[in-house]
Amino acid sequence: MSWVVKGTLVAEPRSLSVEGKRSLGGIALTIEVKFHMMEWKGWMSDPPCQLSLVPLSAPARFVMERSRIDVGIALPVAPRVFYPARHSTEATIVYELPLSRGAFTELEEARNAGSIRLNLRLEAVGTLPREATSTSVHEIEGEIPRDRWLSILAQTGFEDVLLFEVPLNSADPKTMREPEKRLRAAVAKRSSSSPVESMAAARKVSDALKQGGFGGKPAKRVVQFLQENAGSLSMSERYSVLHAALNIYAAPTHHANYDDSEFTRTDADMVLCMAAALVKLAAIRGQADE
Repeated sequence: MSWVVKGTLVAEPRSLSVEGKRSLGGIALTIEVKFHMMEWKGWMSDPPCQLSLVPLSAPARFVMERSRIDVGIALPVAPRVFYPARHSTEATIVYELPLSRGAFTELEEARNAGSIRLNLRLEAVGTLPREATSTSVHEIEGEIPRDRWLSILAQTGFEDVLLFEVPLNSADPKTMREPEKRLRAAVAKRSSSSPVESMAAARKVSDALKQGGFGGKPAKRVVQFLQENAGSLSMSERYSVLHAALNIYAAPTHHANYDDSEFTRTDADMVLCMAAALVKLAAIRGQADE
């Protein structure tokens, strides 16, 4: 539904965009809503009947794959009065949504690295000569692309998020079809299931690679260690094993005469992603067990 005054369509919200910034005591999101203002027939009456529109505050809600969170009220910035013209035109209304860091943290936990959409409930007061009436309510909802949301996190000083891309091989050779199928299923679980379920799905990708003959050349001592200890290691010990695996994989890069062609961009992204995860987990996994 668009904005309607006394049965007449006067404005139609078309799109929204979001920016972030730091504010005193928290975070603020700046939301820009673009409107199409309809031709106002009142200008043709005798005498002409002028209409003014004053935007009101807008309740805001974020929509994730598994939850919806009402986060507060977005307020018009420097409230403006809009006068529909004799001919249709475009207009922009800017709202500001203040959030505490606690609310933003809760929002990020609910997003769980998944997609996010913003819903605004828009309304205005339409003023005619000797009369004021509220417009009909219009809800506008738009997806915030992941790269845009990560940029907002940086703008607000909330946290830095690293984004890595790993292009798949489109199931070529055919023996890679099952591993890639399981990989896509594991990625889907990442934002729709618990961390344990997501990790279990990722483990199936490893199993499928081995079954397809892509397990690499096993290091006997490593295989023996895993067979004997995989079920009994503490979380700190598992973190240490991952630490060692990263060092082993990247060890050749410490030698100046190593052939650069041995490693690809995907090798570098994998090592960087592992390093980032080690840094993120260091506080809870990096301490030696008592």
